[in-house]
Amino acid sequence: MFFIGTNAVRSTPALRIIEQVEAIVNMIRLNHHHIDHVDKITIAATFPYLKVSSRFPTSDLLLNNINLYNQQLQILSRRLGFSFIDFHITPEHLHRDHLNLQHQYNNILDTTIIQYFDVIIAKQVKSPQSQHRSSTAITRRNKGRHEKLKEKQQQNILQGGKGVLRYF
Repeated sequence: MFFIGTNAVRSTPALRIIEQVEAIVNMIRLNHHHIDHVDKITIAATFPYLKVSSRFPTSDLLLNNINLYNQQLQILSRRLGFSFIDFHITPEHLHRDHLNLQHQYNNILDTTIIQYFDVIIAKQVKSPQSQHRSSTAITRRNKGRHEKLKEKQQQNILQGGKGVLRYF
């Protein structure tokens, strides 16, 4: 999983962070071609931290920036094709320091991450549903394939001198 630190959202406007996330996701995909599926990159929503900063000196301003970031991140995830995970942390889950989770809520993170990976694993394990074709349909398909192969063989046979056949 790819996480954006909350310190960035506390000190940087949401739209600037979104631009940076977009550049990072594009760079990762450019340099690592195997990271092409939606589940290969996951970015988590930022928790509603309430520890204000000089850039966002009130809780309302900070929460607006965090909410804007999370909304724009969701939109960006659909546009760029990566996963978005929301832990559904609320201000009530936060410790008195307004940054960390209260101890009794740490299981929210564990449970959400485990459920997320369970879903991804279940998607990967599912085999594509095979289509059961009737024996008549299979025979018809095989007959067509055989006829096409026979035509190709006929086109590739050239008659040479003294009755010798050559295949190319």
